[in-house]
Amino acid sequence: PFRQSRQHQAIRASAASSTRTSLSMGYTVGIVGATGAVGKEIRTCLEKSSFETDKLRIFGSSRSAGSTVESDKFGSIQVELFDVAAAREC
Repeated sequence: PFRQSRQHQAIRASAASSTRTSLSMGYTVGIVGATGAVGKEIRTCLEKSSFETDKLRIFGSSRSAGSTVESDKFGSIQVELFDVAAAREC
């Protein structure tokens, strides 16, 4: 079988990576229950990951809706009252 040189493999990987980066778009991610323990952990994971996220929307109960959550990666995020229609926009 044909074996590619390491240099050829590196060039192909680099080209694929640059194409993926220039063509890919980040996602809008919504977290339901973002002010609870699991929601906080998911936010932390998104902050640390390289997952391409353009926007983070967080949904909570009427008790936490309207409050603001600070994020290093996403800035200040206002907690939205959970609504099925709004969550489907993510």
